[in-house]
Amino acid sequence: MIDLRYHIYSIAAVFLALAIGMVIGTGLKGSNAGNETAQKTIRRYEANMNKLKDEIVLASNEASAKSEIADKYRKFCEVLMPEIVDGKLAGKNIALIQTGDDEELMGLVTITLRKAGAKVTSVITVNTDFDTENDKEISDILISAGMNPTGDDKTDAEKLFAVLAENVITGSFAEIMPKLSAGGFANAVGDYYSPNSAVVMIGGHSRADKDEDVEPVISGLMAQLEKKHALVVGCESIDAVLSYIPFWKKCGIATVDDADTAIGRISLVCALTGEVANFGIKDTSDRFVPQSLETKQ
Repeated sequence: MIDLRYHIYSIAAVFLALAIGMVIGTGLKGSNAGNETAQKTIRRYEANMNKLKDEIVLASNEASAKSEIADKYRKFCEVLMPEIVDGKLAGKNIALIQTGDDEELMGLVTITLRKAGAKVTSVITVNTDFDTENDKEISDILISAGMNPTGDDKTDAEKLFAVLAENVITGSFAEIMPKLSAGGFANAVGDYYSPNSAVVMIGGHSRADKDEDVEPVISGLMAQLEKKHALVVGCESIDAVLSYIPFWKKCGIATVDDADTAIGRISLVCALTGEVANFGIKDTSDRFVPQSLETKQ
């Protein structure tokens, strides 16, 4: 809004310059009546510009004050977060699945889950560029993993997603994970032999043109995790250019669109205790603060 006012102020300045030009022009012609009219126009523009300038200064000061208050609230939440999440996820094994490109968010989520008492067993990076319709590529991975392809790209792609989902939830097929990595499908690090009680999907992308690429992979994996009745929460940062929230909402899982903030990570922990909502500040959200915190006595 402030930028728009500055733009309007610039346009007004142009009109003032034109009005001054009118005075000079009429002065050269020697027309007193025209000169007086032009001077009135200038005075009117000057008054309007002064008023607009005052409004801009006021709006700028208000925005600065609100920004300062918001920053203090963010710092306050950062201080309180460890106490709020402490022990909430004690005894839980949680796997992280990276489908976006936000490495910083991965670190923040990992630290938060550990503070909440959870064990982050493994981090699996899924290649969202993987062509789920390339039957040869899929068949090669299945064969290398000791599985028989059917020759149907859709069925074979489902096999890949099923193996990955089964491994994430139960720890089965751990010996196949390196094959998935070699085939360019998914790379796993950490303890991918252990079962997990929940999964955190870390998405969001810095490139908007990824839109058409990610949905087949995300949908395919989510469909198999759903069959396993897995507790899955999707999260991304505030400034993600391509939001994955719409994809996850179709799957009916809890989402957090501001997981790079303290309140967002608190929401993530609450979602992993079973609270289902779309947390955050974007248009796709329906809650800012977890209900379990609001009702806590």
